[in-house]
Amino acid sequence: VIPKRTEKLFQETYPIEQFHEEMFGNMYLDTVAQAALSSSSSSSINLPPIDWLFGPFALRAKHAPLWLSYTGTSYDAQIIPYVQGIRHGIVTTSLNIDFKANAEMKAMEEGNIDFVTKRLKQLQIWEGMIDRAWKDALVPLPPPFVDAGSFF
Repeated sequence: VIPKRTEKLFQETYPIEQFHEEMFGNMYLDTVAQAALSSSSSSSINLPPIDWLFGPFALRAKHAPLWLSYTGTSYDAQIIPYVQGIRHGIVTTSLNIDFKANAEMKAMEEGNIDFVTKRLKQLQIWEGMIDRAWKDALVPLPPPFVDAGSFF
């Protein structure tokens, strides 16, 4: 389950640059995902719009190895395992939540050139990387570290 921030609170409580960067980033990632799924053997997967760039998410313990075995060191360490899971047929859903960002964060970051530059760089890391994640050979599922069957 990948939570999706409701647009109203997202826009009101986040730095405006982050709101626009992440809205565009999510649209880009959704578009790449839909194009990849429609042109592959995974075309039967119905993927809803996802808030790819929101930090929190929930998963079954048996899927944790996808994240724990990935060697990325930045934002890709969350997103690329999402892609791998979707490609393996792990059901992915989204749930709207009313999340309010910290007002101090918004005040500190909004209009700050260092943070605006950071947001631009965050968008640039996806070019190429996300396409490769959808098109490269599928990484085999790592073995589960625990038998999650007894937990769910």
